[in-house]
Amino acid sequence: MKRQLWLVLLACVVLSQLALAESPTSIPVDSHFVLSAFNSTTGTVTDSGVKSLHSSVLATRKGIFGIDGGVNLSAGNDTFGSSNINRYFTNLDENLKNEILNLIGPDGIKLTPVLNAGSRFQLGILGFSGRVIGEASGYLSRDFVELLLKGNQLNRTYSLDPQLRAAFMGDAKAQVAFRIPFLSKLLPLEDLALGIGYHYIPAGLYMVADTEINFTPIYTENEAKIEREITGDLFISQTVKGSALDLGLLVRPNKKLYLAASVDGLNGVVKWSNFKHYLGEELNNMQTWEDINTRGTPVAGEVIQKLPLTTKLGVRYDLLNWLSVNSELKHTKLEDNSAWLNVTAGTDMTLLWVLPLKASLTYDSRFKQFGYNLGTGLKLLFWEVNCEGYKRPFGSGDEIGAAISTSIKF
Repeated sequence: MKRQLWLVLLACVVLSQLALAESPTSIPVDSHFVLSAFNSTTGTVTDSGVKSLHSSVLATRKGIFGIDGGVNLSAGNDTFGSSNINRYFTNLDENLKNEILNLIGPDGIKLTPVLNAGSRFQLGILGFSGRVIGEASGYLSRDFVELLLKGNQLNRTYSLDPQLRAAFMGDAKAQVAFRIPFLSKLLPLEDLALGIGYHYIPAGLYMVADTEINFTPIYTENEAKIEREITGDLFISQTVKGSALDLGLLVRPNKKLYLAASVDGLNGVVKWSNFKHYLGEELNNMQTWEDINTRGTPVAGEVIQKLPLTTKLGVRYDLLNWLSVNSELKHTKLEDNSAWLNVTAGTDMTLLWVLPLKASLTYDSRFKQFGYNLGTGLKLLFWEVNCEGYKRPFGSGDEIGAAISTSIKF
């Protein structure tokens, strides 16, 4: 009898441990990832801060009225540079396929997509903006790449372990840039202005996917199908609070020369809470956003992310009414204390009064490599539309992005 009682107790302990394994009480300890995207990836503090509505806190110093909107998308990978990508766009033979697989690490290809989209409004020295920022980090597994390159091999099972960490947040910003008349006359200067901006982050979505996705392409004489199995855990938070402060200073010794400095992201922090846990098996049946809201088990824990701190020093000189040159030194520091410098030199011109052109070259101290921006557009009186492409170094690979925007300003 005692032996049977001990067996029952042992079974209860085992079952309770299995239940705990399926329903964790808190988010994983490695749920955190370091945010690197908060400021604009294109433009400089001076060419975006004068008579414009872009990222600089000094953007409202010049101009009476303005409104614009745009979207910026980019994706970086740690394996392939642009030269590799151009080479593999050709017809892939077996040697090139094997070369690609040899370049990929055991976890696969690390991908870091970034989204920055929104609109801005200026009225005199006041500016208001709203945007959505998204950043993710995950892996394209080696198995999946092999499946894409070589197709199904003997009905084998392919494994996809994305190791996904993603954050999407809304950013509402109010800013003001005003002249300091007493000092500008005392020094004397053509202009001396101070800019202050406050970011408030009221909403967002954070995801942690420790899931394993296995799929097996099955081919028989009668049918071809894919068997899919999702296991593991998904954690989602839709509750976030965050804020940050921007400061900027503009000095204009004469009508053609602009000197500017800014610090973006002071005391910047976001705090994610109220996480829910979803079993991998549940994901097979979840199809709508309502399923996300109504299902899942609340779990304890929170994720606190510090926003990147960016310091910029810039100079711009207007050679002609339609031609200017600019340079910028930017220092970026992340919450893990990693930091690097970007040195940019570029030019802006407007040909025939209607064709804006932009080009810049940037050196990145992290990877000791250069990147570049190229842009063009159309300008008709107070209305302007621009599109821009850029390439930046990213480990052993590249980050490639594009931005498009339209604005009315005068």
